[in-house]
Amino acid sequence: MLGEAKHRLNEFDFWIRQRMLPLVEREGIARFIFCRPPITADALPSDVLIIARQEHHHQPSTQRRSWEICQLWRQEKLCSFRFPHLAYVLEGIAEIGVGTVVLRVPSDTLLLIPPHVPIDDNRPHRRFLSPPTSSSVKVIWFLIAPSLVRTHICYSESSQHFYTPLQFLFAPSVYPMTLALMDELERKDEGYRDVVASYLVAIFWQILRAMKAPPLPARCASAIVEIFPEVLEDSLSGQICRLVLQTFPTTPSVGRLADLIGVSPSHLRHLFKQQTGQSLQSYLRSLKLRVAKILLQKTDFPIALVARILGFQDPLYFSRWFRKSAGCPPSEIRQSNLKF
Repeated sequence: MLGEAKHRLNEFDFWIRQRMLPLVEREGIARFIFCRPPITADALPSDVLIIARQEHHHQPSTQRRSWEICQLWRQEKLCSFRFPHLAYVLEGIAEIGVGTVVLRVPSDTLLLIPPHVPIDDNRPHRRFLSPPTSSSVKVIWFLIAPSLVRTHICYSESSQHFYTPLQFLFAPSVYPMTLALMDELERKDEGYRDVVASYLVAIFWQILRAMKAPPLPARCASAIVEIFPEVLEDSLSGQICRLVLQTFPTTPSVGRLADLIGVSPSHLRHLFKQQTGQSLQSYLRSLKLRVAKILLQKTDFPIALVARILGFQDPLYFSRWFRKSAGCPPSEIRQSNLKF
């Protein structure tokens, strides 16, 4: 199974390196569509057309078929509605439902769908609402959740629809980068097009780096998504969490965080303690510890691999750090049924 997963990741690696990165580096965001409703024709490239209107056919509590493959995710009612998606048309001309419209999208076009916008990545992308020019369509999808990227490829031929097994990648920096990218698109300050293109390149490279590690098992994916709830908060801890995840597994110093937030280090420590009741240094240590516990409990990754994912080159040093931080060795966490 690991060999099959590696083969599929090699395919994703190929498409990112050979098609997606060169497109952004060559075209900037000329072939990029931010699918924020309302989607109007004048906001689209000339060869991307609105070919139909549709009513909302998803509710936030509804699980799409591609999520229901994983029983655990269905039971925990995790919904992809909550998260942004990237989609890239690899072959053919795709017909993709986004919100209340169906878009006719040619190959080498990249879409970003913000959270809470219905999409139909589990329906054929070739429904012949427009004159057919190709019998097959291939679209690669990336769901971007906190600490995790879920990817698969959809194949559509006529009314049939196939997709590759879901791959879950541990990629904590991608989600805060995507939030920052969407913020740039909302504000449209001077130079925003170059900034957005830079974020896209960084996101693709972070996904490529995440592919060097084995994909996460499905039973781990849901826990990883929920591991940093504060990342969605408009609070000091949420801001710090997003900054830390952008450089994970490297943890920025308090001085660096203070510079980025625009206060002095001592004032940042005081504010954080005042708002959370926890010291900033303790909080920063806890972020990496949360990930360590989940990876030890929910995967069968060797401890050396867990250490490497968390930025520790020496497994023995990781074991000492974990024992000091958690009060027990990694092997004990792995053998126990404790829930953290």
